[in-house]
Amino acid sequence: KLEAGHKAKISNAIELARGRFLRHIEKELPKADAKFPATLQTLRGKPKILDAVRDFVMDSYQHGRQTMRRDIRAFNEAQGEDGVRIYDDPNFVPKDAIEHLETRAFWITGIIENDLLDESRGILIADLAAGTANKKTMQKLREAFAPFTLNPQVIVDGAVVTPHRLETIVRTNNTDAFNQGRLVQARQ
Repeated sequence: KLEAGHKAKISNAIELARGRFLRHIEKELPKADAKFPATLQTLRGKPKILDAVRDFVMDSYQHGRQTMRRDIRAFNEAQGEDGVRIYDDPNFVPKDAIEHLETRAFWITGIIENDLLDESRGILIADLAAGTANKKTMQKLREAFAPFTLNPQVIVDGAVVTPHRLETIVRTNNTDAFNQGRLVQARQ
């Protein structure tokens, strides 16, 4: 549930970035030369993607901490009055873990941005060299974003393109942030 909700938020942020990016390309493409692809250094809308990714890793982290708190309470209850106790401070703020998650959010966003820019530059280089029609180039650029979006209307070769790249990023980083939260809570 957590993954699905955040996957949709990240996908929406990427869709917005795609719109801004494609509008820029569409405006510049008629006068573009072979040097144009190299000028694409950042993905417009990147801050919104970063915000969505940051929210995702922080929520996954907090979910990990909450589950560990539940496990600690269950352990303490099972020990009885004379048993070993594990101390749990709900006011503890793990600054190092928060900094790690911030860095991770920047890193994840950078991976998304680099993948999309590299793919877009490759399309532009090939299509500018081949003299491909701008309309066809724009379609290829739209399709390049498909592995990162949840748009069921993207169809390539008769099949709906699944957001496999986004799913991999979310699943992997959900597990990492969740486990980080559990670890920090257990160490506390």
